[in-house]
Amino acid sequence: MNDLVSVIVPIYNVEKYLTRCVNSILEQTYSNLEIILVNDGSKDNCLEICKNLEEKDDRIVVVNKQNGGLGSARNAGIEASTGEYLLFIDSDDYIDERMVERLHSLLNETNASIAACDFLCFFEDGSFEKKTKRNNVITYSKEDALKYMFWSDKIRWSAWNKLYKRELFESVRYAEGVYSEDMATTYLLYEQCDKIVWTEECYYYYFIRNTGIMKSRPPKRYADEIDIIEQICEHYKKYHQDLLFYPQAFYGKIALNNYIGIGDNVEYISQKNKCIEALYQYGGLALKAEFVRTKYKILIGLVVLPIRITKGKFANGKLFNVICRKVRSFIK
Repeated sequence: MNDLVSVIVPIYNVEKYLTRCVNSILEQTYSNLEIILVNDGSKDNCLEICKNLEEKDDRIVVVNKQNGGLGSARNAGIEASTGEYLLFIDSDDYIDERMVERLHSLLNETNASIAACDFLCFFEDGSFEKKTKRNNVITYSKEDALKYMFWSDKIRWSAWNKLYKRELFESVRYAEGVYSEDMATTYLLYEQCDKIVWTEECYYYYFIRNTGIMKSRPPKRYADEIDIIEQICEHYKKYHQDLLFYPQAFYGKIALNNYIGIGDNVEYISQKNKCIEALYQYGGLALKAEFVRTKYKILIGLVVLPIRITKGKFANGKLFNVICRKVRSFIK
């Protein structure tokens, strides 16, 4: 327990939840921590709360910056950190008191570069999702991680449930100015690893707010995801050709939902057109992929089939938009 672990918390307008998050870090059974609170231009009392917390524990360091988004805040935390390991926690979430100790032990036991844990969602009414308790520990190769990151129930690309060796960030930073910044970054970390270890034990508690990002989902979020998956596909074509099926199948899976999510916003018309191209090119791959649920396959197939039969012409008509909205309502 001599290794210094830097815990980076990006903060924006979460005064109601911030103390809960930081207290869960202060209560860790692993005590050699550097806790970096990055106030990303909050307009509420977050900065004052951060300063008060800093006075109470000398492990806390406050970084105050202009608002730049989640990726920018994480990057500011990385720059300010000095630990041999990095852990990111979103400021409205909290962690089990054993999380750092357990993930640090797994890294040492397996000689992995990233240790990840499962998580539980909880809600504003205080309830938690139901999840079967399991204690399995799985070690993934780099190739496995680059494949399984597209599974929702595997090690995924989220930044916040993982302990990283600092060296992974020597040439990598989180994407800034976009949604899904971890989707745009984590695969670049995975490809540097010989091993990634994952435990099914839940040490991270993920807060679902009624007004959170996942609820509001502006058109830009859908457009950013399309740009990011395009980048990932191009990267895999160049460096991981044998794994290209997985990002392309994932692209075919999300294209319909993102097409509707962008809606009539003319600013993102190019991304909307890319969704149609993806349905034409990769919709069939989504139907073959084992990580796409049967329900999704049926609904995606209802849209993909007429697109392929008409060689894309069907997607130009009003009927296509009507069908897409109907199909998407079932997906939700």
